[in-house]
Amino acid sequence: MTKKFDYMSLNSGYHIPFSVSPETAKMLMEDITAEKMDLQIKTERFKYEFPKNQVSKIKELNLFRTDFIQSNNFVRNLNHPHVKFLFPSIKKWNKILKEWVNEDNNVIEYLMLFRQSMAFFLQASVLAGIPHRETRFKRNQLKSLVGEDKFNEEMMQSYDIRRFSDSREATIVFSENSVTLHVWTDAQKAKIRNIHD
Repeated sequence: MTKKFDYMSLNSGYHIPFSVSPETAKMLMEDITAEKMDLQIKTERFKYEFPKNQVSKIKELNLFRTDFIQSNNFVRNLNHPHVKFLFPSIKKWNKILKEWVNEDNNVIEYLMLFRQSMAFFLQASVLAGIPHRETRFKRNQLKSLVGEDKFNEEMMQSYDIRRFSDSREATIVFSENSVTLHVWTDAQKAKIRNIHD
């Protein structure tokens, strides 16, 4: 059986997760090599924890159900460069963004947290306790920097933040039902310098 894919999906598309064993969940998360994977799965009495100090074989991971994920030290152990996770709780969004500011994860480049509800939420609640300023980038500059495939056309407001440990910069982008963290890589920082030169 092949374990290498350009794209793999285990997602019903109807908000009904596939029930899998803990062994299968671990296999999907660790043994599969993929450019992109969409998962909507659940497990019984099992919490998956991302392996420490190991970059995932999945470049872009989209989880449409996250209750099987161990949420303690979430950012510290997160080992996927590009991730998109369903987290209904605004408090959880705030907690995860605070973790990024206070930790030293150098794997994450793009992290989107979203919810299915379109109910109004306060951006101030998401940013509570996180030093931030309105982004210095214009909309077209952000689009050029993050790429067409990662740019959210429904972007509402953006803020720049800085990590405490090493001053690594990122931009938080809000849309109607999501918040996205764009972490500036060295290559992107070179683009940033060119924009301001």
